[in-house]
Amino acid sequence: MIKWLILDIGDVLLARNEENDKTFNELLVDELNVGIELAKEINKAHYSIMDIKYIPENEFVANLKIDLGYDAPKDIFSYFARAYGKQRRPNTQFLNFLDGIRLSGIKTAVLSNTIAIYAPEHARMGINREGGFEPIIYSWQVELAKPQKEIFELALNELKVEPEEIIFIDDKPEHIKGAASLGMRTILFENTNKTIAQILQLVN
Repeated sequence: MIKWLILDIGDVLLARNEENDKTFNELLVDELNVGIELAKEINKAHYSIMDIKYIPENEFVANLKIDLGYDAPKDIFSYFARAYGKQRRPNTQFLNFLDGIRLSGIKTAVLSNTIAIYAPEHARMGINREGGFEPIIYSWQVELAKPQKEIFELALNELKVEPEEIIFIDDKPEHIKGAASLGMRTILFENTNKTIAQILQLVN
């Protein structure tokens, strides 16, 4: 019997904003008023470690000065957040489906490799306790990342269920493989309609 759905955020609960076809690097160019090569280096700097370790904003700004010679705005995290908010939108169809599935008694949790900067944006788009997602396990909080075995074990311990009572949904095959190795049922997210059909097939 399925008791939980554990879901990824990027390209699952959130979708690409079709109204903005710019890459994240291009959005940073707009936000920070820098060239594309510098934007790529700044983006690389924040993704290289911050998904598994929180770095305070003042420390990150200091590191950019040392590593790239770039005098970053002291509130640079807000620039990242604005760029992220422009690139992403809620996957409304899927979120509405999850509202319905919860009525059957199945609970929903989040397991995401993400960065602290974006947690407020997730909450703004409905990925929060009030939206029906609890717990929300972020890689930067637990200093582990998918597909590490330990982060899936942590999720199992927190939910207090057996692996076969979970459906884990993610858009990355390596993450699916990691969850399946512990005995979780898994769905590789390819599109919303297909995923909804796969969930219904497993829960029924």
